[in-house]
Amino acid sequence: MKYLRNKIKIWNVETFKNIFSEKIRVEVELDRLNNLVIEKGMSNEEFNTKNSLKVGLVEIILREEMFWQDKSRELWIETGDSNSKFFHASLKAKRNKNIINHLMDDSGRLVGKAEELECIVVKYFEKILGSAVGQNDESVGYLLDIIDKKISEEDNAILMSPITKDEVKKATFDLHLHKAPGLDGVTMEFY
Repeated sequence: MKYLRNKIKIWNVETFKNIFSEKIRVEVELDRLNNLVIEKGMSNEEFNTKNSLKVGLVEIILREEMFWQDKSRELWIETGDSNSKFFHASLKAKRNKNIINHLMDDSGRLVGKAEELECIVVKYFEKILGSAVGQNDESVGYLLDIIDKKISEEDNAILMSPITKDEVKKATFDLHLHKAPGLDGVTMEFY
C-alpha cells in the first residue's frame, strides 16, 4: 500500500502539478502583467497571455475547491461555492476525530507514544483472538456473544435472498455523484 501510495503521489504531481504552487505562480504572473500595463500599456500578445492566465486561474481555483471538498468528504456543498476554509476545517476535524492519541495499558497507565500504542493494541487483539489454533473457536464465540445483534432473522433472510436486476439498477442510480469510483477510478458524476 505504501509503494502504491508513493507511485500515485508521483503520478498526481506529474499529471496535475501541485495546484497550490501553480496557483501562486499564475497569480504572480498576473501581478507582473498588471504592473506592466500600468507602466507602459499592453500589447495584443500580453493581453492574450493575461486572458489565458485568468482562465487558468479559474480552473486552478475550481481544482483547489474540489480538492478540499474531496478531502473533507462533505457532500451537501456543490463545487463553485468557494468554501475552501470550511472544507479545510472539516478535513482537520475528521482527522483529529480519527486519531488515537492515548490508550490505557493493563496497569492503568496512560500511554501516548506510537510504539507503546502499537504494543497495547497488538496485546489486546492477541488476548481476544488468541494465537493458538484451539483458542480461535472460543474467541470467535466470545466476540459473537459480546457484539449486539443488529440484524433480525427476517432481515437476514432478505439479505441472503438472490439479488435482482432491479435492485442493482436502483442501487446504482441511488449512488451519490461523488461516491463509489469504479475500477477505472471514475465517479458516477463523470457518467
